[in-house]
Amino acid sequence: MSKINESQIKMALSAAKDVSAAKDERRKYANLRQADLLESSQIRTNQRALENLVASYLTKAGFEVDKFEKIREQHQTELRRILEERKAEAVKHSSYVKETFRYGVDNRVKTVEQLQAPPKYELLNSPFLIWQTQGIDFPETHVEPSNSRAKFTLHSDKSSGSEEMSFYFLWDNPSDKFAVINVDGYLIVNGFCRCGSDGGFFPGDRRSGLVLKARLHLLEWWNQPPTQPLPKVDQIQEVLRLSTNTGGWSDPGAIEFEEVFRGYDLRYELFLIPPKGVVVFEVALSIILWNADGSVDVDFASGDFQVGSPGVLLSILT
Repeated sequence: MSKINESQIKMALSAAKDVSAAKDERRKYANLRQADLLESSQIRTNQRALENLVASYLTKAGFEVDKFEKIREQHQTELRRILEERKAEAVKHSSYVKETFRYGVDNRVKTVEQLQAPPKYELLNSPFLIWQTQGIDFPETHVEPSNSRAKFTLHSDKSSGSEEMSFYFLWDNPSDKFAVINVDGYLIVNGFCRCGSDGGFFPGDRRSGLVLKARLHLLEWWNQPPTQPLPKVDQIQEVLRLSTNTGGWSDPGAIEFEEVFRGYDLRYELFLIPPKGVVVFEVALSIILWNADGSVDVDFASGDFQVGSPGVLLSILT
């Protein structure tokens, strides 16, 4: 295996991600313009003025605004109580879920070790790097053959954003000929997620959302910055999707939550690697979020919650 320098690897990976992000700018431009419009201070000032005017009228007409707010707060308190109960249950049996995944991974590794007939199989079972984007603070990471993992939490009330927790594996083609391989990248998730948005008597832009995706990226390290082959459908699988929209009249607010525990096999077939070519495989959990008077929470740290990657399995066809 090629010798690697972590700082150089991180610089190259950052450059590759910058190139990928630049390709998305045109598609995002229209959405950004709309977001700028909604965030306009003058528009928000006008909206508040209209709300105050209507509130004044309703109060004079006998509508008990304070009573409505008290009921809304009671509703939110009850939602949070249910959320905490469900999360406590998930944390309680997270150890059992972890052991179930461990048993499945061990069996898969033993199966690969017994494979003799063509094609040739090679299991990359230890990442050379576990790395996260800047929005994920102070993760706890651990590298272990077929059991590498990360524990982290994320809370955000930003209008939009995306984060990733990634496991990087490296392989170089030892042959003087082109190699064709099939790639299976494995990701395991065990955690608890929540999104919620505030309510209010008047209509408004109140929402929150969260999408988790398991991703496999193939980085052609023989090019610098590293390039990627044309994507294939099995490289990405959706893990979770939560959303709330509480922008209607007299809306008390809402919270959506879900426990997530599953393993993912992310696949790329017929990947061509040049003689002596080096490739980096990134197995990642992507987090996409959005909020307006709302927030999201991702917990892969409590109890035995975690995100892990047992490895990348290569089927070497030529």
